[in-house]
Amino acid sequence: MSRVVLVDASVAVKWLVQEQHVAKAIMLLDEADEITAPQILFGEVANALWKKVRRAEIAADTSLDAIRLLQSYIHVVHPIEEFLTEALTMACAVDHPIYDCLYIACARGLNLPLVTADARLIRKFSSSPYAASILPLDQWRP
Repeated sequence: MSRVVLVDASVAVKWLVQEQHVAKAIMLLDEADEITAPQILFGEVANALWKKVRRAEIAADTSLDAIRLLQSYIHVVHPIEEFLTEALTMACAVDHPIYDCLYIACARGLNLPLVTADARLIRKFSSSPYAASILPLDQWRP
């Protein structure tokens, strides 16, 4: 059985720097057959790395190496344009930032689970019609 997953920045950052649940994120990276993401992932991960540099948690050179490494981990990148309408509709309905909604809309459009470690996103969407598209990282199984 093929295991194709769509990930968000909360998972991808764990491949690059030490954070909580890094072992589970690395297992996903090692055992998924294909990892895909909407294009916005790269900007969000770069922003997270910048914040870590700013807080002196990592060096600037480390962040540059990490963002280059990330590109080798994502097998398929999806442009966000085709998911914007659904994501904006979702953001307005659930009152949640469109950045996260883009991941969910992409997952729904591709009929894939969105694997996320974002507790706020999981909580916010848990009782919504979109909950079935979201898979918490700690529940991911190869």
